[in-house]
Amino acid sequence: MKNLKIVILTGIILSASTALSDTIYNNTTLTGPAVSIASNEIIILDDVLVPSSRDPSQVPISIKSITVAVSGAVGQSGQFSIYLFPVNSNGVPDGTPVLINTTFATFTAPSQLVTFGSGASTLFRVNPNFTAKPGFGLFYLGLVSSSFGAGWQWANGPDMNLPTAYSYQISSGNFVLLKSPGPPFPPNFSTYISIAGTTVPEPSTLFLFGTGAAFMVARGYRGRRRIANRTTCSVAPN
Repeated sequence: MKNLKIVILTGIILSASTALSDTIYNNTTLTGPAVSIASNEIIILDDVLVPSSRDPSQVPISIKSITVAVSGAVGQSGQFSIYLFPVNSNGVPDGTPVLINTTFATFTAPSQLVTFGSGASTLFRVNPNFTAKPGFGLFYLGLVSSSFGAGWQWANGPDMNLPTAYSYQISSGNFVLLKSPGPPFPPNFSTYISIAGTTVPEPSTLFLFGTGAAFMVARGYRGRRRIANRTTCSVAPN
């Protein structure tokens, strides 16, 4: 029984640190147009606003998968790469992007989904900026493709997003703000992104949880020993 409780304790602690993936961000309501991502020189990037309700402790987030909607010519293949961009104190992208993952896809329809990551293991960890936009944790993701004519489709909702995006010139390191040109285009220049992941518990939280559970197991074990001792002492010899 003691060994069984130790096994259960270990499972509880592991489950606290390896939770199943949840929706971190969901901007998937398509609005029609697409922006070109077929360039070796320019990365298109957009904001990710994680609602504080999904990360109330404002801890780092372990990203397990990212899905984007892209358009292109049927039968055409290409390489797609996703980047993470730093955020400065003003809430705008700044600094050198970090390549997160690359995948290959062939268009079987004019519009299709491309997913980075398996959903089981961690692609990367990110510390969203929770001061730039009250009520949200902000970071930026960028997309580029080698497939000629490929486009990143626009979307708006159900999660909140900022009405602008950016392009990043790789050779110069310059950012350019992208806005909707107005009707007939949607008012928000925002792109299709769906992100799954989990919040990462602080080490101190895991330690307290683990030691508390261990104390409960040890206390139960000592309690059974005291009961066993009392029972042994109360048995009269023949």
